[in-house]
Amino acid sequence: MQRQLISFQVTNSDKSFAKFWVGAFGITLVFGALTFNFVLLSICSAMLFIGIYYFNKTVWSVMDEVWDNGDHLEVVKGQKKRSINLNDISKVSSTYPNHKHLITIKTISSGKFGKSIIFRASKGYPFFKHPKVLSELKQRIRSAKQES
Repeated sequence: MQRQLISFQVTNSDKSFAKFWVGAFGITLVFGALTFNFVLLSICSAMLFIGIYYFNKTVWSVMDEVWDNGDHLEVVKGQKKRSINLNDISKVSSTYPNHKHLITIKTISSGKFGKSIIFRASKGYPFFKHPKVLSELKQRIRSAKQES
């Protein structure tokens, strides 16, 4: 099998929106603390923590590139690279029901990026259907495990 890119990077607009969200609620949180406004403080704290959790899962921890090299995947984030054999993958699934284009790979052993790797499938928009890459990877992993 020829080397094939099966992911695409998080867009700058996604990153900018995440920064804007965290910054806006962070500034409002400080304002609420300075004015001793409990309601503003509570709502902004909740929105800030929800935003940080959400963006960490859907923007900041998403891999830059995932290359399919036949018997293994090559994962790239920044300058770091990791090679994952198909036999070392325990599960491939859609990350969230409302983000079907995000795919999570769970590995048997921990590596540079931990046991869980999230990437955006190169195909899969709109959000309502699973990308082809997901079903293809599941099938190839099953085949690789049966062969070994």
